[in-house]
Amino acid sequence: FVAWRERYPGGLTEVEEAFASAMTSLATRRKRVRRLAGVAVVVVFAAVALIFAGLWRSSVAETRRAEAAKLLALAQLQLDVSPTEALAYVTSSLELADAGSARLLALEALAGGPPATVLEVGPPADDGDYAHTLVFSRDGAWAAFQGYEAIRVVSRDGRVNRCLEPFSSQSNPSAAFDPEGRYLFACGGGELRTWSVPDFELLDSRPLPTRRSYPIVTRSGLYVISYEADTDEIVLSANGSDGTQTLVGRMDGRPPCAIDQQGRWFAFARGSELFVRSLESWQDPPRRIGSHEVPVVGVRFAGDRIAVELESGEIWIWPVEGAGEPLGPFPTREHGRYHFDAAGKTLGEYASQPPFSVNVWNLGSGRSTAGPPRRVPVLANARYEFLNGARFAPDGSWFATAHVGAVAFWPLTHEDSKILAEGVASGTALGFRELSFTPDGRFLIAILAERMESSRQTAAGYTQSRIEVWDLEAGGPKRTLAVLPFLAVPQLAIDPLQRFVAVSIPGGVALVPLAGG
Repeated sequence: FVAWRERYPGGLTEVEEAFASAMTSLATRRKRVRRLAGVAVVVVFAAVALIFAGLWRSSVAETRRAEAAKLLALAQLQLDVSPTEALAYVTSSLELADAGSARLLALEALAGGPPATVLEVGPPADDGDYAHTLVFSRDGAWAAFQGYEAIRVVSRDGRVNRCLEPFSSQSNPSAAFDPEGRYLFACGGGELRTWSVPDFELLDSRPLPTRRSYPIVTRSGLYVISYEADTDEIVLSANGSDGTQTLVGRMDGRPPCAIDQQGRWFAFARGSELFVRSLESWQDPPRRIGSHEVPVVGVRFAGDRIAVELESGEIWIWPVEGAGEPLGPFPTREHGRYHFDAAGKTLGEYASQPPFSVNVWNLGSGRSTAGPPRRVPVLANARYEFLNGARFAPDGSWFATAHVGAVAFWPLTHEDSKILAEGVASGTALGFRELSFTPDGRFLIAILAERMESSRQTAAGYTQSRIEVWDLEAGGPKRTLAVLPFLAVPQLAIDPLQRFVAVSIPGGVALVPLAGG
């Protein structure tokens, strides 16, 4: 038809014109049918794709909800034993699917104690050694974990996490940083090693008289305490900056002992008595500090004071110089251990066997008796079935616990919750109906419903609503702003300039000056 139309462009008969018109209409109709068919196919495919996409999204959402429910169940199991792990589970659950029950559980986990930052070490986390205990550098930039055979160093920013050259098998090395944070010392397997900081290049290695030795870094130098296996005595030596070792003195009987941070005093115990002697003049006789009714099994310096652990489990703290009564007692639990912060103002006592927890006392008040401690819940999962060592961070803001396969860092800046008022079924109170903070967070304002008796002769009474305000910066003292008729479902608002408190009342709004009146 196209060839014929091009050959005969005009002068067609009526039959030829009808033929040309019919062919054009047929072509147009066929094109329209093909186009409609293509559109129909596209629509069908799009509808099928949308249906399958909806089913897939529904399946993914259902899978996420199921996984979130499993994580929430794990969080509920861990809530009582380890709030940190419960918070980790419930946070992961909320990331998968938001739910009111998960939000409430997260708040319960936070109320159970401050969450820890956990660093897992050793198999299966990595191919390095485990962590039995740890030490910090003076500036807190580095931590050294002491394992079975090796020392692991970790930087505060998390960029460095490596095991140093291992010692001999089952040497249980111990480590210490120098006061300036330039070197790391470690004793293990009858060897004293020195690494540079921060590249941790092995600078020196020298033999020690015994396999059981540990370093003590003071401001006046490095000391090494060695326990002689044959003579049953302690050997104390000082190590100079040039690598030379100088014998300071020997003591028989292996008494519990310690050296202060300044490198001035050597404290030790004999039976139930506590003594101290000068490191500068070892030949002078030791000076008696005090005594107890039961034997002393542990000695440790707490800043400028000496702490002793008794066979009965109590801890007492004595002044080094001058007369004075000891501070204590601080009770410890069975299998309990303890440690002080760098300033000796905070005491942390922890259980080395389950159930794990840490008691923290603030010693800054200098009271002669120990007040109630703060209790910090510690990891209780089966993966962390040991708690071998613990240390305070140099600034006292963290308490780190070593659990062989993990090290947990617990924030001590967290303040324990306190009850401002009992507002539910307490005396005449019927419960708090509404509360709000001021924009600057200084004041907390609440509406308390309460039942009042109209007279002493009759039990009949009436209900009212009391607007209470707490000054949180001043420690929480309460005052009453206003007393209004009973408000069943009140609403509370505070203006941005903190001049008025607005309370909804039947038929209007009550404006109460925040300053009173």
